[in-house]
Amino acid sequence: MCEDLRSNPRKKGKVKESRESAREGEGLEEFLRRERAQGERNMDEDFVNNVLRLGARYKGTELGGKKRGGGAGEDEEEDVDMKMFQSRDDRLTDVAAAERAQQAAITQHKAQTAALSQCKLCPGSKAFASRLMVANGQHVYLQLVVGSGLSQQHCLIVPMKHTQAATTCEEDVWAEIDTFKAAMRAMAKARGNGILFMETALGFSKRPHASIDAVPVPLEVEQDAPLYFKQALLEAADEWATHKKVITVPASGGIRRAVPRNFAYFAVEWGGGGGYAHVIEQEDRFPADFGRGVVAGMMGVDPPRFNRKGQGASAAEEQKLVDAFQKHWAPYDWTSA
Repeated sequence: MCEDLRSNPRKKGKVKESRESAREGEGLEEFLRRERAQGERNMDEDFVNNVLRLGARYKGTELGGKKRGGGAGEDEEEDVDMKMFQSRDDRLTDVAAAERAQQAAITQHKAQTAALSQCKLCPGSKAFASRLMVANGQHVYLQLVVGSGLSQQHCLIVPMKHTQAATTCEEDVWAEIDTFKAAMRAMAKARGNGILFMETALGFSKRPHASIDAVPVPLEVEQDAPLYFKQALLEAADEWATHKKVITVPASGGIRRAVPRNFAYFAVEWGGGGGYAHVIEQEDRFPADFGRGVVAGMMGVDPPRFNRKGQGASAAEEQKLVDAFQKHWAPYDWTSA
């Protein structure tokens, strides 16, 4: 419909501009050019919404000329009412638009404050389990996973600052994540094990706190991981995505070189570097414990109960697990140097 207005000679006449438009003096050509440049608006959808809004008041003359049968000539100049192609936001006055933007900012701030205050991974939150923190750097800390872990050395590598994914964190945070990964690799290798790193980044509208699972596994499990995860992602893609796709994650640069910022994704990386990623298109259908479930199947153990109540260990049991981990971790704890 937008292209018809531009190309049909019966609709090239004088443009009747909306008095409510914030861009006075903008003609049809300028309006179309701006729409293409923005690449986000759907003028056809705006037109339909305005017709529905007007209901019985819509007379059909807004596209120019008179009503059908009214005798409009082929060469007669016709007016186009640009209000029919404006979104609700475009019809707002400057004052109303400013008020709406301010209210949206307030709402967003309140939601973010509420999310941070209840975040289990933010060190400043009341819900944070500081007793499980086994090491902390300047920007990142290491937390032992208790209750839903795949092994007694299963940890989370977590940015201290509330950030939604590894792809969105700052460079110094990313560098420190790599340092923790290297230390965990070394600890696993010394014990004759391999290690897998996994991240599930989704639900950005809920402001999640990014975390990376670091799971020491038997060496043969790490070696089989590329085959198992590729097959699992290809099979599951039929359920979550319109296109099957497994992205290769390079050893240098990692996930930040494989997936754009603000895209939901799952990523797995093995000890030697490199891995696979999958962009999540249907977030509501993607299981948050997908990675842990695949690893559990490879290890021949029951999948852990991910993020569920009723599985917590006592404080004494948690302390024993932390102390046991610290004995193995101490030689590789670069934060204590």
